[in-house]
Amino acid sequence: MTSALFLCAASLTGSLVSVRPQATDEALVNPGMGLVYYHYDDRIWAYGTVTRPEDTLDWFPGVSVIYFRVPWCALEPEEGVFRWDAIDTFARSWVAKGRKLAFRITCCEKFEDYATPRWVEKAGAKGNVWHYKDNPDMPRWEPVYDDPVFLEKLAAMMRAFARRYDGNPDVAFVDVGTFGLYGEGHVGQTSKLPEAERYRLGRLHMELWRKAMPRTRLVMSDDVFSQRGSRDPEPGLMAYAVAAGIGFRDDSLYLRTNNMWRHDAWAREFAKTQPVVLEPCHYRSTVIGGSWALGRQVESVEAHQASYFGIHGFPDVNYRGNEKLFADIARRLGYRFELREVRYPAVVEIGKPVRIETEWVNVGVARRYDATYLSFALLDERGNAAWVAPGGEFDFCGLEPKLAGVERPRRLVSTCHFGYVHRVAAIDDRRMDEARELGYVGADGLMPTLKPGTYALAVSLGRADGIPEIALPLPGGRGRVYPIGKIVLK
Repeated sequence: MTSALFLCAASLTGSLVSVRPQATDEALVNPGMGLVYYHYDDRIWAYGTVTRPEDTLDWFPGVSVIYFRVPWCALEPEEGVFRWDAIDTFARSWVAKGRKLAFRITCCEKFEDYATPRWVEKAGAKGNVWHYKDNPDMPRWEPVYDDPVFLEKLAAMMRAFARRYDGNPDVAFVDVGTFGLYGEGHVGQTSKLPEAERYRLGRLHMELWRKAMPRTRLVMSDDVFSQRGSRDPEPGLMAYAVAAGIGFRDDSLYLRTNNMWRHDAWAREFAKTQPVVLEPCHYRSTVIGGSWALGRQVESVEAHQASYFGIHGFPDVNYRGNEKLFADIARRLGYRFELREVRYPAVVEIGKPVRIETEWVNVGVARRYDATYLSFALLDERGNAAWVAPGGEFDFCGLEPKLAGVERPRRLVSTCHFGYVHRVAAIDDRRMDEARELGYVGADGLMPTLKPGTYALAVSLGRADGIPEIALPLPGGRGRVYPIGKIVLK
């Protein structure tokens, strides 16, 4: 390993090395957070028609999720016949690169006369006809959301969907989207249900999805929790969602200079335990309507403590002219763990305890919601891990975010062991003689599992077993393992 990799300030104090890494400003792609690309939205052709299946938007920094919002009729056009190919064709490349999938299946849309498949009505499900914008030439069918036949067919679809995606590690989240216009609980234009009935049906559909997908992160639209524009949610419904582990998304956020968001306080309540999804309005309509106020996007991310932010339009159009804005969003969105200092002995002995101190800061606006642990590694001259050691029991979910400019650093003390020394029993054995001849066992009978020498000391964050999962804003990383200095092993 060359010193060029260690773009940080390092000093040697006595027998201790002190390193203060210089954080990069790159937009990171990490699990549980990121920019969300709307491949299918409220119509099957938008916004992915211009994007080839192999294009995972690597050119758009911070994009980590591809989102499929599909009407039920497109997913299951005939009973029991599913068009998974409309998802798999585009999901494959994203999953291959470690990116994630997200879904919403809707039952009522303005661009579909039957978003719930027509065969559900023919099977006997009750519904209502409404007219989009009161235009008699644009009739739409909305199901009765607790009709027994509708629920029977819906449950069968959910079971098929769950067989594919419940507990699937490639899925970031699934919206509870089977109630109301757009899957957002709106019934004001359609069946005009009273408020109490809306709350009852909203809870029913949360219960249905939680039962069908107990191992999956679910989220529910803000407009289900109250009438549109209200700042006061229905407390019982919100309490149920929080208790059931159902997260929150704020849909169709206007970003004008006078702050058009109203539900950020609700989002912050959910953000204590679940990631928050933030969706700005369709990009073209917000620009034409004058509600794409530069700067408000980053403010809205912090106000909601959001982990996800939608690219709600054709991605190239969204990105053009907004490159810096989206880079700023990506750097604040979700969690971002910065390593501020490392202190460790310059020379250590194989198999002996090693004390390493680190200081970490989460400069994102949200927590990490899945268990994450620190590991150290010794890298050989080829950059391969010669030894991996756990860095302690601290779960980085406990690292609080930076809000209102206030950082909350956490100093950790880790006790590690590098290598293992075994004393070989003095017995007459041919294999032992061979090991001595080859130099694997010393004359004193000690057999080390790691060779003495100079190694690069590296850090990583990920699973408890040392598998790296989290990208860090550090230079020189490979496989999400980051060298931070050199250490001599005796």
